[in-house]
Amino acid sequence: MPFINPILEWDHDDPDNRVKWETQQDALKYTDEPYVYHVFAHDAVGLAGALQRAVDNPIDRYIRELAPLRPE
Repeated sequence: MPFINPILEWDHDDPDNRVKWETQQDALKYTDEPYVYHVFAHDAVGLAGALQRAVDNPIDRYIRELAPLRPE
């Protein structure tokens, strides 16, 4: 299931700079569509677009790869 990740704070002069984003789920801010749809807070048009793209691009199950386990 895709996730809508609201961007709560960002650099207005460089809005695509994810390093400066504060999101609802920061662990997902480098995961892209079609798994995570990032939408700037209070952007109703952006939210509607993200929802439509999610409907238009269904996904299979996805489990994000975590850091490898340390050898024992």
